Amino acid sequence: MYVQCPSTELDLIIAVLPVLIAVAALALALFEFHAIRKHNRFSVKPLLTFEVNYDYTVRGLGIDLWNKGVGPAVISSVSVFVDDEDVTGPEERALINALKVVDLNYKFVQHFALTPGAAISPGERIPILAFASDELDDEKRRHIKNALPRIGIEVNFESVYEEPFKAELGRNLELLGDEVWKKA
Repeated sequence: MYVQCPSTELDLIIAVLPVLIAVAALALALFEFHAIRKHNRFSVKPLLTFEVNYDYTVRGLGIDLWNKGVGPAVISSVSVFVDDEDVTGPEERALINALKVVDLNYKFVQHFALTPGAAISPGERIPILAFASDELDDEKRRHIKNALPRIGIEVNFESVYEEPFKAELGRNLELLGDEVWKKA
C-alpha cells in the first residue's frame, strides 16, 4: 500500500483544515460547558443578609435573616459574638448565651436557633431575634438599644454546589438607629 504525501500547498491546507476545525469545535464546546456551568451556579446562588425589623402589624422588633438569593442556603455553622468575643457554645444555645451576657434575657424575647444542615429557601425570612413591642417600656427600649449592637452573628452557609459563603452581622452601633426607635 502506497501513501502519497501532499505535494502542494493546497493539498497541505486540505489535510490540516479538518484538524483545525475539530480543535476549534472542541474549544467552543469547552467554552460553552464553562459558561453553562457558571450560569447554573449563579442560578442557584443563595444570598443571606441580616435585617433589623420593626413591623407595625405584628408590633415586633428584631433581627431577621433573609435569603435574598435564588437558591437555597444550607447552614454549615453559626457563631455568635459579644464585644468580638465568641460566646457560641452549642448552636442551639448560642444566641441565648449572648443575650445573657448583654443582659437581654427578657421572658418576652423570642429567638430562632440555626443549626448546621438547616436550609433557608429563596425568599425565606427567619426571625433570629424578636422583641414584643407591647412588652417594651422606655427603659427596656434604651437597654436594648445599647446592648443589642454588642452582639455579632456569623453564619457560614453553602449553595447546593457546596460553594462556601458567609453572612455577618457585626458589631454595629448604628444597627438600631434613632429613626427606628422613634417608630417603636
